[in-house]
Amino acid sequence: MNQGLRIIGSAGIAEVDSQDRGSFIATTASPAGALLNPFSALEYDHPMFGAVTDGYVFESMRHFIDVVDAHLQGCAVAGRYPDGASALASIRLAQSVKRSLASGAIVTV
Repeated sequence: MNQGLRIIGSAGIAEVDSQDRGSFIATTASPAGALLNPFSALEYDHPMFGAVTDGYVFESMRHFIDVVDAHLQGCAVAGRYPDGASALASIRLAQSVKRSLASGAIVTV
């Protein structure tokens, strides 16, 4: 499901799209436009630690490192995480979609 807002005017277009987690703006003065994603990486001055870089990109990287670290230390990791079998299923699905688009036919996975 794609959630967003698109405003089209006589001098340009502005779009906020939750799928891309950002916004796109193009105007007659700048027709190539600009894609802005201000929450992916934020930098701010923390009162105790000084300059801090944060945002959902860094949060997901930190989470990945924490899960790998816990696994290497032999700790049980709460939650369900993908394994090789699910990765293989994703690849097969993507290849089937590509073949279907190229042939115009339904492809069985």
